[in-house]
Amino acid sequence: MMKRIAIFMIATVCVCVFITGCGKDEESKQAVKVHDYYKISDDGEEDIAALFYLGTEKKEIKKTAEELLNTYNIPLEKALDIEYEEVKTDNGREWYLIVPKYEGTTIQVHSVRLNDQGSLEEDKELTTTDKPVILCCNESDIVPSAQVTVTFKDRKAVFNPSISLKDGKVTENEGVFTK
Repeated sequence: MMKRIAIFMIATVCVCVFITGCGKDEESKQAVKVHDYYKISDDGEEDIAALFYLGTEKKEIKKTAEELLNTYNIPLEKALDIEYEEVKTDNGREWYLIVPKYEGTTIQVHSVRLNDQGSLEEDKELTTTDKPVILCCNESDIVPSAQVTVTFKDRKAVFNPSISLKDGKVTENEGVFTK
């Protein structure tokens, strides 16, 4: 009889822990809210931001921006209502759009430079924001001039926006949608 009571108590505790754990998981899922302007449905669950190359010249940038609005079905009026942070590194010529996926995401941009050992190191902070960022960087195709850190809760993506010399597309970065 005592054995049955002990087994019953252990089973009850396990069920309570399981139910309580499920509730917390559900609460944490509900607390994660995707920004209204983030319309990318084919990104990965692990992605916390999106990165788009806009171009180097005004005509190209305008055309690319219009294509993005059409692709993701965002009316121009809505796009104009979104607050952006514009950031430029010294002598940058490539324009990128970085869009945070979730509310509570921060984007930090630093300029970077080559040190005497030939490695990139952070130079100065250019911005920290929770808004989408329009970034002008990279004077050269070889050496990036910016480092972006996107942070959401315990997830972080750190990358140098650039175009692949192999295929001319945005270099892929873990945790960042780039298609």
